[in-house]
Amino acid sequence: NENFSIYGTIDLTTPSENDQDPPLTWDSGDNKNIYWDVTGASGIGKVNLFYSKTTPHDGFINIIDNTGTIEASAGPTGYVWSIPNDTSPFKAGDNGKNVDVLIKVVSVDYSSYTYSESAQPLAIRSRLTSISPNSGTIYIGTTQNITWITDGDVQNVHLVYDKDQLG
Repeated sequence: NENFSIYGTIDLTTPSENDQDPPLTWDSGDNKNIYWDVTGASGIGKVNLFYSKTTPHDGFINIIDNTGTIEASAGPTGYVWSIPNDTSPFKAGDNGKNVDVLIKVVSVDYSSYTYSESAQPLAIRSRLTSISPNSGTIYIGTTQNITWITDGDVQNVHLVYDKDQLG
């Protein structure tokens, strides 16, 4: 008699395992839901989440949550990812938008057998927030500082003004 084991499955649904699904774009600093379906939950237990900054993946060395505390119940399950608002989701040369992001959800107890990797195109882009001034009038001959906060990886900003705008 041979011993054998039956393991449950995890299937990522957002972002999905299907590379033909429409591309997703998520912003630095946002909270986004990662969803998956679990079959055979008694064999899954808890999961960890990782991401890759490159396609093909870089070994999923970037951590979303590896505390081993995320429940993987039977059926649809999810996790809210607080996307970092620093440069960590980006690689050199991204210029504020990484279009090569992949997600991996993996069983804590059965990581060699029970995991799912996304294939749906996922981009993480930088953004500018708290832009000041965001309205009002600036008079000729006066000085006005223009300030903003960068979420992500913005190296250079191109400022444009419209002298004909009567807003």
